Amino acid sequence: MKRFYFRFKTIFDVKKTLEELKKKELSEIQALLRAEEALLKQFLDDEVSCQDLLSSKLNAKCSGAELVSYREYATALAEAIENQRKNVSVVVQAFEEKRIELLTASKEKKVFENLEKRDLTRYKYDVGQEELRFIDEVAVTHYRRAKSA
Repeated sequence: MKRFYFRFKTIFDVKKTLEELKKKELSEIQALLRAEEALLKQFLDDEVSCQDLLSSKLNAKCSGAELVSYREYATALAEAIENQRKNVSVVVQAFEEKRIELLTASKEKKVFENLEKRDLTRYKYDVGQEELRFIDEVAVTHYRRAKSA
């Protein structure tokens, strides 16, 4: 009785490796996205605290130079926030592209998994039929010996 051999094993292994690579790439992009979003959140928190500090300075007595300094900082922070939002949107777009690539790789691997499953089922059926033929042959031989004795 011969062993089961999947004729597309090499291709299946390549598809599986490709899927694992895509998963790794996606997780790296996801980590980058989290980092970029955390930086954006930090900038937004800084902006809120700067606005709170600026409003408290307006109510208290402070010099004009200090107010100008806070306003310049707030302007630079707003620009940094806008740039960071652009960075986040670029990373989100890259994340979506990698997610689609992973989905495609998973579908391709699934095709070969199903093909292997179908071939294995066919192999098991053929082995079962071969065993039945052998058992029938043994039974017939045993019957003929018993009849002739």
